[in-house]
Amino acid sequence: MEDSKKNKINIGLAIIVAGVIIAGAILLRGSKPVDTNTDDAFKLSEEEQFLGDKNAPITYIEYGDYQCPVCGYFFTTVVSQLKKDYIDTGKVKFVFRGFQFLGPESFDAANAVLCAKEQGKFWEFNDAILNAEIKDGKEHNGNLNKDLFLKIATDVGIADKDSFIACSDNGKYAEKIKEDSQKINESGINSTPTSVINGQVIVGVDYARIKNVIETILKK
Repeated sequence: MEDSKKNKINIGLAIIVAGVIIAGAILLRGSKPVDTNTDDAFKLSEEEQFLGDKNAPITYIEYGDYQCPVCGYFFTTVVSQLKKDYIDTGKVKFVFRGFQFLGPESFDAANAVLCAKEQGKFWEFNDAILNAEIKDGKEHNGNLNKDLFLKIATDVGIADKDSFIACSDNGKYAEKIKEDSQKINESGINSTPTSVINGQVIVGVDYARIKNVIETILKK
């Protein structure tokens, strides 16, 4: 009962914080949309994981920090609704890009996710990390640690745990994560969660607004 009450409080706080983020949203490059087809910062690479049909008319890129409770809230609410309404119906191709700027735990979690990706468990591990963050509801408290990563690795069925542990402990992807986060920052993204939907930028977790953008694009 106590844990349930705590989770409700955390979710409520996340919604409040999200509202503040939305109210103070700064659109990328002023109010101009970006071109996800020609702008190198937003082009999808062949190695990126996505949900949905690769030929979907809408490409949705979400930028999130694994230590950001609002990003956890976004993934457990907005993305689940997106999946039902647009991803599973072939209208949206969804990509998650880690934008780590909150501190060492963010980078450690991102590294663990990429280690899981080596074994075909990117989305399972990604989802589990974000779910853990929304349940915890805090930053910089040490919850994103080796014990959690190993537990998630077991829960999602990572086959070669020794390889995963070595990859995670050695920070195999540390430089890549640092470089990717720097490039994202240079592209104009400056907060999480930020969505880029066929070049249109939305900051925050307002699903009604996100849905309106998607529906407008689909009608064109």
